[in-house]
Order: sequence, then structure tokens, then C-alpha cells
Amino acid sequence: DGLTLLNTTVSILLTGGNYNPPRFIEHEFISTVGELTTIGHVIQTLTCNDNDTGINGKITYTISEGNNEGLFRIGSDGGALTVAGNLVLPDGEETVDYRLTIECRDGGVP
Repeated sequence: DGLTLLNTTVSILLTGGNYNPPRFIEHEFISTVGELTTIGHVIQTLTCNDNDTGINGKITYTISEGNNEGLFRIGSDGGALTVAGNLVLPDGEETVDYRLTIECRDGGVP
């Protein structure tokens, strides 16, 4: 009948998708620091959870709003919010209120 059949094996690696967005454990964090707190002092460590695995679950942190003066820094991998500049109260002021927006993102593509 003249037909030749060839067989081959195909390996397929099925990887998980980015099914779970990262989420902060708390939606609001409140901290108090003194006027002369030293640069590098850890104010608070923020935590995000992501139920994905691999690169889809790798979380990075950024300050997206409220840090115009560059007084604060967040560790992109660990979420440690630190003092990055000299915190000095303006003359006659007893407190200054800084409101930062912190984002956590995972490494996945929706």
C-alpha cells in the first residue's frame, strides 16, 4: 500500500498563568516618625501577598504618589519603607502629614 507512518513525541510544558493579583495585607498603614529621624531608618515594612508562583508571584513595591520631595524610599523587593531625606518641621508647625501611595505589582502578565 506504500504508506510509511512516522511517530514522534512532543513534550509540552504547561505553565500557570497570572491568575491572582497581589494584595496588601492591610489597606492603610499609619506610622509616626520624629523630626530628626535618621536617613535609612525603617519606618515600616509593608507586605503584599500573591498566590501565583514563579515570576507571576514575584512582588515589587514602588511609591507612586506623595513623595515629591523624595523624603521616603521603599525597597522594591522587600517593602521596607525608609527615611530617605531630612525630616524637618516647618517653623511654627507641630506636625506634617505625608500621604504616600504605595503600589505592589507582580511579575505576571494578566
